[in-house]
This record gives sequence, C-alpha cells and structure tokens, in this order.
Amino acid sequence: MSNTEIHVAIPVYNNVAGLRRLLPQLQQQNFSSITVLDDASTDTTPAYVKSLPDVEYIRAPHNLGTVGANNLQLQSPHSGGFLLCLDSDMELVTTDIVGQFSQWIRAHPQTAAVVGKIVDQAGNRVRWNFGYDINPWRSVFACITYYAAVWLAGVPYVGNGLRRVSTLFTLHLAADIPQKVDWGIEGFFFVRQDVWRKQKGFDSRFKRFHEGPDLFLTLRTQGYETWYLPQLVARDSDQASHSSWYRAYHWWRSTLIYFYKHPSRLLIYRWPRP
Repeated sequence: MSNTEIHVAIPVYNNVAGLRRLLPQLQQQNFSSITVLDDASTDTTPAYVKSLPDVEYIRAPHNLGTVGANNLQLQSPHSGGFLLCLDSDMELVTTDIVGQFSQWIRAHPQTAAVVGKIVDQAGNRVRWNFGYDINPWRSVFACITYYAAVWLAGVPYVGNGLRRVSTLFTLHLAADIPQKVDWGIEGFFFVRQDVWRKQKGFDSRFKRFHEGPDLFLTLRTQGYETWYLPQLVARDSDQASHSSWYRAYHWWRSTLIYFYKHPSRLLIYRWPRP
C-alpha cells in the first residue's frame, strides 16, 4: 500500500545554520517534496538552498513574518496529500515519519491536522506542544495548576491529585498517547493540503502567533479530527529570530485578533470538541 504524500514546508529567516542541520535529515526520508520558504533572509540562506538540487526555494519579496512565509507554500505546484509545516530550528528524531504518518491516516481518514511530539534538548516534551483552545480564564488556571502539580509532584496523593485537576485546563501533563486535541504548536504539524488551500492558507493577519489554534478550530468546525501523535518526534533548538519584546508584542496582537474572530472562545467551554 502506497504512502501518503507529505510535502515539507520550512519557513526561515536568517537561519542557514538550522537549515544545514535539518535539510540533510529531511533528504534521508521519503518526503514527496521539500520547500524552503525564505522570509527575505539577509544571510547565506538563498545560496545554500539553491545549491541543493532536490530542495525547492520560494522567497518573499520582503519580511512577512512566520505566517506569511508559510503561506508562500500556496505558490508551490504540490497541492496533494498533507503539508508538514516545520520550523527551521527543528531536528527530526523519528526516522520514518512518512511510514508512521501514512499508517495513521489510513486508519483515521477523518484526520485533517496532526501535531507531533516536540522535545527540548534534554528530551522533555515542550510545555506548549498541544492543548485546549485559547481561553484567558483557562490560561490562568492552567498556569496555577500546572506549576502546583510540578512543585508538589513528590507529595503523596497531593501531586497526583493536582495533576488530574490540571487536565481540566491544560493537557501539558497528559500522558504521551495518541489523543484528539484542540490545537497544536505550529512548528511541527501536518495539515491536509486540499483543506488548507481551500481557505487560502493561514490567516495572514496573525503574522507570528495563533495561526495554528485558528486553523485547528476551523478544521474541527468543519467536522474534521485534529490529533496529537507522540510517535512523531522533533527536537526544538528554540532559536528566536527576533527580540523578546517583538515576540511579546505579536503574541498579544495575535491574541486580540483570535478573540475578535472567535468571541465565543472567551467562555470556558470546548465547542466543537476535538
């Protein structure tokens, strides 16, 4: 039985070092295509990518931000199968992503988006790998119960009790098993290309953050399933291309845009369920 088409899209801005680590790993796996989406880099990214005959290259006319860079994939002629959005500071851990992903899709045809397991350099799953819909009230309780559960993990009964309570607000402490999720971090996730292209990619108004939650919510509203699959693993080197102030500004800006688009998410409830 043939594998599912997976087309890799890598948004990048001045991170040729990350590409030198990542692209050889991608070339060792059976992806249908690999495209670098250059967000107007000023380093040697163009020269390096163009030196690789089996890697495609699309360049933005000016700096668009991560969301705009990802949307450059709409210019690619590869429109079938699934799109794997992968940050340039990631490294693959799973050596047969295509085979494992294809096996899952054959068994779960209603799946439209999948987030893989993202680990840090120590091998621990990053906190914001996946979770419930964005919600200001849930976020407050998530932080309180999460840190309380971590600090008191060794206390008999108390630590386990807090861990259970935390899953009402956050999935960060949930077991690493395949499970339906409201959303997944945008640095390592798969989306059906036909559905993604039908809505013309990500909403470019977000620029840097929350395009993933927005997309996952849209897919679930249309009746598709969105999953977390821990058997698909990538390592995050957490390289920031802009200052913390720049990132904070865009995080809050995207938050306001998200709630403007989805005002019902200001309430504590989950609809539609993942």
